[in-house]
Amino acid sequence: MVYFLIPFQIDTLLACGGLAKNSLYIQEHADIVGCSIILPRENESVLLGAAILGSVATKKYSGLHDAMKALSAAGQVVHPSKDERVKKYHDAKYEIYKSLYEQQLSHRTIMQNALQ
Repeated sequence: MVYFLIPFQIDTLLACGGLAKNSLYIQEHADIVGCSIILPRENESVLLGAAILGSVATKKYSGLHDAMKALSAAGQVVHPSKDERVKKYHDAKYEIYKSLYEQQLSHRTIMQNALQ
């Protein structure tokens, strides 16, 4: 089995959109991936994006990067649980997922061979 290796360590994610408003969903994801999750200060990302584009269109800011720096900011940061049982639980679920994925690939090969 080939798993993709990322040449750098990811330790923080940014969440936006409707599900970012669900604190249980965000906490579970922080626990599952083992990363802190930053929520934007402005929770209406579509409106913020429109404001950023509008401010550039009206020449208030010279470009998107400047407008984004001026108008957006980090809000609450959600950290993964420090409870080792939570990490152990999610690690075990990931091992099961990998095993099921391996089985799926094996079953797919069996079925492809049967159709030849």
